[in-house]
Amino acid sequence: MSIVKFKFVVLIAVVVTMLTSTQFAKSTLTCNDVTTNVFACLSFLQTRAPLTGKCCRHIKALSNAAKTTLDRQTICSCLKSASSHVGGINFGRANSLSSRCGVRIGYRISPNIDCSRVH
Repeated sequence: MSIVKFKFVVLIAVVVTMLTSTQFAKSTLTCNDVTTNVFACLSFLQTRAPLTGKCCRHIKALSNAAKTTLDRQTICSCLKSASSHVGGINFGRANSLSSRCGVRIGYRISPNIDCSRVH
């Protein structure tokens, strides 16, 4: 094989590897991780219960675990899905969690959010 053909084959292999690795990239977070952390805040989100330190510790842990855009989109999708299955979520209280717990979420939690726009 000529050197030109060899370089071309290597270039194609590199491009294919790059495309497949980004196409199949996965978040390090799962919906189980998200729901487990948010569960600590359920009484705050569904009732007029006070915000607890335990809730904020879990929200901070979830925020710290969100290292990539894909992680943040996963969290968003899981929150959106969970909120549609668990009734009685007060979205005003949900959106107050970031400031009250001292973390930056970067989007408003809503049943209508387009999680693909979360970065």
